[in-house]
Amino acid sequence: MDWNMVGAIGETLGAIGVIVTLIYLAGQLRQNTRQMEFETRSSEVGAYQEMTRRLVETRHALMTDKDLSRTLNKVGRDEELTAEEFRAYSVYVLSLLHNADAAFYQYEKELLSLERTESLTMPLLRHFRGHAEAQRVWERNKHEFVEEFRSFLDTRLLSQQVGVPEEPIQTASS
Repeated sequence: MDWNMVGAIGETLGAIGVIVTLIYLAGQLRQNTRQMEFETRSSEVGAYQEMTRRLVETRHALMTDKDLSRTLNKVGRDEELTAEEFRAYSVYVLSLLHNADAAFYQYEKELLSLERTESLTMPLLRHFRGHAEAQRVWERNKHEFVEEFRSFLDTRLLSQQVGVPEEPIQTASS
């Protein structure tokens, strides 16, 4: 066997090695892509579950706090709030605002779709409809939120059709 033949065999084996390596790398890349897609979906689901949990906690507080329930009923009937009631109401509205802001942040990070983000902000928007007190809280506190969220929320508030305000909250003590 001469050196040319040995060289040709070496080149052929090298080419086969490169092909095997490329096939292996393609398989690894495909597996890595699937894993990243799974992790992205898991993050999206986790983000949505966390936001839903926060809304449930806010609603639970509403149902268990009789003073807050009475205050929200007064807001729904456009009755004057005392200073203490307005403070409690402001905390409630701010919790809705922070929930909406967290949903918007997750939307910006592409963890939530726009549809999910709007779904999570709907309780806030529905509450704002027809309630001057809620809008007053927003105007007083909007500077605490980033410009993108302010724009997002203001756009949705301005585009809302004014409808019938929410029904007053019914509790066992009402």
